[in-house]
Amino acid sequence: MMECETPALRYNAAMIRVRYIIAAIVLAAAPALGDSIAGISAVYSGNVLGLRNGKIEIEDARQNVTRISPDVAGPISLTAHPKVLDAELAYQNHQMKSAITLYAEALRDIDDDALQQLVQARQERALDADGQLVEATRTFLRLYAASPTAGIAALRPSNLPEAGSKALPQAAELVEQAVTAGGKTMTAAQVRPLKMYLLDLYLKAEDGRSAALARELAGGNVAPAATHPAADSAAQTLLASARAMEGQAKFDDACLAYLTLAAQYPKDSAAPTALLAAARVQRDQRHQPEEASRLAQRILETYPNSPEALAAKGMVP
Repeated sequence: MMECETPALRYNAAMIRVRYIIAAIVLAAAPALGDSIAGISAVYSGNVLGLRNGKIEIEDARQNVTRISPDVAGPISLTAHPKVLDAELAYQNHQMKSAITLYAEALRDIDDDALQQLVQARQERALDADGQLVEATRTFLRLYAASPTAGIAALRPSNLPEAGSKALPQAAELVEQAVTAGGKTMTAAQVRPLKMYLLDLYLKAEDGRSAALARELAGGNVAPAATHPAADSAAQTLLASARAMEGQAKFDDACLAYLTLAAQYPKDSAAPTALLAAARVQRDQRHQPEEASRLAQRILETYPNSPEALAAKGMVP
C-alpha cells in the first residue's frame, strides 16, 4: 500500500538503489580493478577470497582483508568468472530466474570452496526471492552444514508462502533432517538456528508442533497455553521477558519469545503487541524486511481491529 510509505522512506530506498546502480556500472566498466564488491557506500576492489565464517572476504593490493556481510553486499564481480556479475545484475533487475540460471552456470566453473559458497549464497537469495522455498532451503542447509556460523544462519530463507502451501512441509522436512544430522556433528548452539528456522516454518504452516518446539527453544521456561485466567498473566510475563531480551540486544531470542507468545496465546491482547514487536525487530535489528512485512500482514489479517493494526499498515508494501 504505497499510501503508507513516507517520502523519507521512498527517498532512502531510492538512494540505495541509485548507489547499487552506480556501483554496478563501475564494476561492469572497470575490469582492470580486478575483483570487486559494491557495498552500500563504497566499492571494494582486489581479490575476492570467498565466503568465510559467514562473511565475504576481499583482499586489497596491500593484503588487507575487508569482511562484508552478505546481506548488505551489492553486485559482485569476479574477473575469472564473468557470469557471476551477469547473475548479480540480473538479480538487481529482478530477473530472478535468469539470475538463478547464471549462478548455476558460474558454479560449474568454480573449484575453490570459499568462492563456491559465496556464489551459492548469492544464488540462495535469488531462489528465495523467486519463491522457490524448497530449493532455497536446500541451498541454505548445504551452506550451513559447511559453515555453521551466525553469518550463514542470517541467510535463511524468509520469503515464506501462505499457510497451506506444499512447500512449507517440504522445507520443514529438510530442516528436520538437518537438525537430526546436526545433532551428531554440531554443538547445541549451532543446531539452535536450524530449530529457529524450523519454528518459522511451523508457525507459518500453522503446524501444531510449533508450541512444543517454541517451549524447547525457550529452555522450558514457557508454560503450555492455559485455558484459565492465569493465561493472561503468563502472556504478560512472556511479553515482559521478550522486551527484556530485546533491551539486552538479544534480538534472536526476543523475536523467538514474541512469536512464541503469539503462537501460544493467540486470543490474548498481548498477541498483536508481540507480533508488532517481532516485526520491528525483524525490520530494524535483524534486517529482514520481507519477514517484517509478513508479520505485519499477519496482524492485519488476524487482528484487523487492534491498535497494532494501524502501525502494521505502514510496514506492508
